[in-house]
Amino acid sequence: MTGDTLERLAKKGHDFLVCNNLHLPINDDSVDLVLTNSVPIDVVVLGEPGVQSSEIRRILASGGEWVHDGNVRHIKS
Repeated sequence: MTGDTLERLAKKGHDFLVCNNLHLPINDDSVDLVLTNSVPIDVVVLGEPGVQSSEIRRILASGGEWVHDGNVRHIKS
């Protein structure tokens, strides 16, 4: 959202996770912000599932936001 590269964000202390899309290894209701860019959502592409919106909603904390391709896609109430 700031236009920084992943390298700059990592140097600023941000964490990144590369993992299975079907079950994110993150506790329920524990993330304030999820950013996804140019990734398929809830579909199978090249034989692999895209990001599951149910998993993103599960890990978001109350008031947490999911921003996809620069647009707020979901705010957890």
